[in-house]
Amino acid sequence: MIGMDQTSVAFPPHVSETREIVRAAMRKFLVDSSEFFSISREQHIVAARREVALRLKDRGYSLARIGRILARHRSTVKVYLSDDMRSAKQARYIAKSGRVVRIKPQYFEGLQRLAELTGTSIEAIVNQAVSDTLEAS
Repeated sequence: MIGMDQTSVAFPPHVSETREIVRAAMRKFLVDSSEFFSISREQHIVAARREVALRLKDRGYSLARIGRILARHRSTVKVYLSDDMRSAKQARYIAKSGRVVRIKPQYFEGLQRLAELTGTSIEAIVNQAVSDTLEAS
């Protein structure tokens, strides 16, 4: 596209949707882009990649396409989407990290809105509230 002003190029809707899916997973799992696309196998980073793979697969993306987005081979994506691996690894991760907090449904929607408004995750909001409460006592 020689001579074409780059600012006038409109990206297809699926590109911005894909970016938002990746960004949402990075916020949720507190991972930055250098970690997300690195070779790291740390569980919280793999959990973020797995979540992206699941959401993209639900939208009809092929394993190869998801692999290109995640900078992973399609066979790795296939493992990410495996029910056995997903549930077993997520259970181990949750047990180790203490990341699960059961939130009453009537509070969840408000927390979700607050997270969107502040550009952070529900986990970060809950962690901050718990920290503030513990420091105050």
